Amino acid sequence: MQYFLTNKFEYNFSGIEHAQIYRYKLFNSLGVKSKIITFEYTPAMHLFIKRHNIPFNISLNMFDFWQNSVDKEVINNIEYFKINKSKTNNRIIEYFDYPLVHDVYTTPRIKKIKYFNEYQNIIKIEYFDIRGFLSKISTFNKNNEIYKNEWFDIQGNIVLTENCLDGNIILSKHNPQYNNENVYTSWDSLKTSWLDFLAQYDDPVFYIDRGEYVSPLVINMKNKNVKKFIVLHSAHTVDRQNPYSSPLNDIRKLEFNHSELWSGYIAATKDQALDYQRRTNIPTFDIPVSYSLSPENIKKRNLGNSKHIIYLSRISREKRIEDAIASMSYIVKQRNDIDLKIYGYVTDSLYNQELHQLIKELSLKSKVELLPYNPDKKYLFSNSDIFLLTSEYEGFNMSMLEAASYGLPLISYDVKYGPKTIINSLKNGYLVESGNVLMLSKMILKIFNNGNIYQLFSQNGLHYLDETFGKNVLEKKWKDFFNSNHIKIS
Repeated sequence: MQYFLTNKFEYNFSGIEHAQIYRYKLFNSLGVKSKIITFEYTPAMHLFIKRHNIPFNISLNMFDFWQNSVDKEVINNIEYFKINKSKTNNRIIEYFDYPLVHDVYTTPRIKKIKYFNEYQNIIKIEYFDIRGFLSKISTFNKNNEIYKNEWFDIQGNIVLTENCLDGNIILSKHNPQYNNENVYTSWDSLKTSWLDFLAQYDDPVFYIDRGEYVSPLVINMKNKNVKKFIVLHSAHTVDRQNPYSSPLNDIRKLEFNHSELWSGYIAATKDQALDYQRRTNIPTFDIPVSYSLSPENIKKRNLGNSKHIIYLSRISREKRIEDAIASMSYIVKQRNDIDLKIYGYVTDSLYNQELHQLIKELSLKSKVELLPYNPDKKYLFSNSDIFLLTSEYEGFNMSMLEAASYGLPLISYDVKYGPKTIINSLKNGYLVESGNVLMLSKMILKIFNNGNIYQLFSQNGLHYLDETFGKNVLEKKWKDFFNSNHIKIS
């Protein structure tokens, strides 16, 4: 069994979770069994899985494992309270936000029930899994403090108790991990113990996708022999553009201090794989994190009366979205038929406010829009003309590859590592000196001002896509990886 280790599935999957999903599907096509491991208690996780239209059995969550709910889609019907009785003197019922769940579940789903005593002091909260079973109870003392958390399996048995006063976490006899060690003094020690428990079976291989979260857990495992590979999703040094002279970032430094534990690293580009192996002497393999999905019925792209630039990204400072916005200030002075749409979920609310303020200050409200994350890539790319990226650093960037598969020319800052690999491989855009907003603006205009260049980049991207990033190419890379590391795949 191949396990991909991250921390949790949330409503908005990041690039790392999308990379894991690509890997899962590719492994599945090769006949390789795999699961995405998550650790955090996430009662609505299976809603997110359904919404992203990914296989239901993709997930192995630590709490699901304890609660005997792995791979189970609908467990119970919890619609036993009437909505019009959602508040009484001693009980308040809260539902999962209906607009959030209406496209997956046709009826309201209970999220939690709060109970109060005669003095209206809270005494306990019952939490429900989105699939329909009582999942957790938090009990409060007279000071309105939680003194005990209990988790239940789908039969209603207690499987785990957290005593909040002394910090002990106790496994019950109904927990499948129950053995000689059943009392833990920290969540991290329990998570590490769970990994050791899993490592007993099916000749496992661990792929660590979120090193900052998972590597410290793996380092403390008792089982030192299980194969463990760390996946590099971003640059590995403090100064991302200087892979030799700059110090390793904190998590890579911690891993390097325990280098004997790792079977190897996997980087999304050949350049990073070479840089990291030269730096650490740890075997590092280059395998892109995603493969091209050639959409059907792609026609020759023709620029319409309005020209649309698209930017897909988390709203986070390292993405330098302010440079993309600033470039529009120059562009609109040359042409009034170009706009920029930025789609992404907000991970930095202050930065998001700053971007809105910048749009206002530059009088670009009619030309630049900050929009919520939209998973409908077909709609987004079919209604866009150029894909733009201004990040400080990138491990790969799956959205660039997806945009190229719709025939969009690409423009990006020339940063480590992915943009250079993708654009140079596909010959479908321009790399611009990092931070040079004026040159960025000129390259955007150069493409829009010259239909021949636009068509060349558009067709190049489609022409070279499959031979460089096609599914067959990645399947071969993974087969070679399995063979060279003596990993059984059947």
